[in-house]
Amino acid sequence: MTYSDILFGWSMAMSYCKKIHEDGDKIILPQSVLSKVNPANDGTPLFFKIENLSIGTSIHVGVLEFSALEGNCNIPFWIMSQLLVQEGSPIKISVINSLPSAEFIKLKPQTHDILENMSDPRAILEIKLRKYTCLTKGQILCIPYLGENIYFDVVDTLPGNAVSLINTDCSLEFDIPKIKLPKKLPPLDTRKVSDDNNLDSPSDKKFPGTGRRLGE
Repeated sequence: MTYSDILFGWSMAMSYCKKIHEDGDKIILPQSVLSKVNPANDGTPLFFKIENLSIGTSIHVGVLEFSALEGNCNIPFWIMSQLLVQEGSPIKISVINSLPSAEFIKLKPQTHDILENMSDPRAILEIKLRKYTCLTKGQILCIPYLGENIYFDVVDTLPGNAVSLINTDCSLEFDIPKIKLPKKLPPLDTRKVSDDNNLDSPSDKKFPGTGRRLGE
């Protein structure tokens, strides 16, 4: 099956779905695309590639439904941000016949304390990734957690640069960012400190001389 077209990209907020489908990587396409791709009836998932032709960025996604206005598609806002796509910008949509099932994924949190703030990072990601259809090596993965979006760099995917996450049991590995240590301070001059603390030295007396009793 082959399909490729230029559509105008809009965020989910511009559709009736609002923000309920921002969590995940599925897009909404127009009804006409369904007849052109002619998917199989055996439940085989559809994968699509979204490209920003002006700068050459791309990402693989799944499809939620075919209910967008003709000539348009709705995309999660985090994907638009990653592709540097503005509301209503033209993007290229291409169908991908198949993707290999993921066997290995390496993720790198964008800040070193992310994993420390998660009670069980591996279990949380396994649950969150169920809303994702596929991953592309080099993309940024957005995971909502406790009211915030947490971002991971997809460092590696095997057996290909784009893999399917549907009905697969893959190995998940984390690439922990290195913590930058502060620059070393110059060595302390202990001799100077010793001299400053020697209050018995004559040079340190603030009121030199002898005292006199009043009235003498």
